[in-house]
Amino acid sequence: MPTINRIRIAVAGLAAAGLAAAAAASLPAHAQPGYDEAYGSSGEVTVIAPRHQERDPATGAPVDIATESQAVYYGDLDLSAPWGVRTLHARVVRAAVRICDDLDNQPGLIPEDSDDCVRPAVANAMYQAPIPDGLRDRDSDDY
Repeated sequence: MPTINRIRIAVAGLAAAGLAAAAAASLPAHAQPGYDEAYGSSGEVTVIAPRHQERDPATGAPVDIATESQAVYYGDLDLSAPWGVRTLHARVVRAAVRICDDLDNQPGLIPEDSDDCVRPAVANAMYQAPIPDGLRDRDSDDY
């Protein structure tokens, strides 16, 4: 008889585990998005990298204007603290480098100097953030 009870307990345990797995599988997943993905309109800045050449220097033909942008979330940062401003600046620089590189690799566009794209993109995005004046210009030399 003890063997039958063990089997019943094992079967009941497997059934309970199966029900728990099925219940978990039917629930919607709520994964936390990455820190530099868009979270909505508050708590983020938009890094915009405009790249264009008005005329091709070799042929004089007009070249289309290309722009790329990415939202950078800062809602998890304290922008009244130096560490928060530094962290946001690092996120913005990373996004600006990424989108400027994307523009450099688009077919038909003439690549420009990376600093000509990254620096203004970073400066514009950091200007959008509600940073106190005393902390605003600390990282202005670092891209």
